[in-house]
Amino acid sequence: MERLRSTEEALDPLQLALDRDYQVFTYMAQHAAGLELGSLEDRLLILDYKLMRLWYGITKTAAPQQARQALTHMATILCVLVRKMGEQAGLRVEA
Repeated sequence: MERLRSTEEALDPLQLALDRDYQVFTYMAQHAAGLELGSLEDRLLILDYKLMRLWYGITKTAAPQQARQALTHMATILCVLVRKMGEQAGLRVEA
C-alpha cells in the first residue's frame, strides 16, 4: 500500500506483485482444509479484484492515476480476503 502512494513508483511491478499475492491467496483458499471463501460476499470481492485487474490493464497507459487507484483497490480487496481467511483459521492477520 505504501508503494502505491508514491507517484514515482512504476505500476507494472506493483501489479505483478499483487497478482503473485493473489495466486498465493487462491492456492491457500483451494488447498487449506476449512479455509473456504465461498460466500456471496467473497465471490463478489474476487470478481471485483478481477475487474480492477482488467481496468488496470485498460488505464495503465492512458490514465496512470486511475490505474494506480485500480491497484490500490486490488490491494485493499486482498487485505480483506486475507483477513477473512485468517479469522476462519483463528489467526489475527495484519495486512
